[in-house]
Amino acid sequence: MEEKGTPTPVLERLQIDRIGFVDASVKIPLRASDLGAWMPSNGNINTPQAFKSVYGSIVTRMTAETENGVTMLRWLYEGLGSWLNGKSVTLYEWQGQMESVPIQTHPNFPAWLNKNGYLDEMGNWIPFATVTAGTTQATLFPNAAGSQIRNPLLGSESFLSMGATLLKRFSSVMIPPGLLQGVGLIVEQGEITAGDNYLGGTNPLQALNIPSGRNFLKGTPSMTWRGNAWDITCPYMMSGAGGISKLIYDPTTWTAPGATQFQ
Repeated sequence: MEEKGTPTPVLERLQIDRIGFVDASVKIPLRASDLGAWMPSNGNINTPQAFKSVYGSIVTRMTAETENGVTMLRWLYEGLGSWLNGKSVTLYEWQGQMESVPIQTHPNFPAWLNKNGYLDEMGNWIPFATVTAGTTQATLFPNAAGSQIRNPLLGSESFLSMGATLLKRFSSVMIPPGLLQGVGLIVEQGEITAGDNYLGGTNPLQALNIPSGRNFLKGTPSMTWRGNAWDITCPYMMSGAGGISKLIYDPTTWTAPGATQFQ
């Protein structure tokens, strides 16, 4: 550091995330003789403007530390980069996993209950099943027609099914008016992507072939104010093979007086 002259701001850290938020730190080492250049008569410390003019983010915090007679000032910048011109970039993240779901939701459960003799009238597994010609058991156990076999589903309470959560992250200088509308209710895939800006104009979810019969439930959004804009994430949980129950999560099926006011 020079003994004389105005100290030069130094870019200490610069991070730009995938939707354009800048997180940076600028430091300036000052000696006592330099304080006059950065401390005007009103007592406010001048902010390095060069970084703000380039990246567009704003100062969110300032710290000062003194070491061996040198005061180290740090300005912490955060916000959307100026190159976005206030536009939002949408980022999708698909979190897939196999989920354990009740055996009663299996697509073939009605056949086990009504035809194959695996369950009693209460829906409980029976220890043994009678193999009847023309049924699934006869196919699985061709040499046991007319006799009893140990129930191959005995003890089964759940099965693995594909599950997923779709995270939609975007920035906004204001909270979108309909952000909290539909939380806890069924939404279609087209509703999730409506109004989004895509690089090249192509919907990134078009190629995602959601299996027939599945739908999405909108979860509660999370929001963080980052300097000059909101960082917003909306979760959408994909249903199992049978879909999310419309009797519970679709207000168009609610008939009780006043029920739809809670949507």
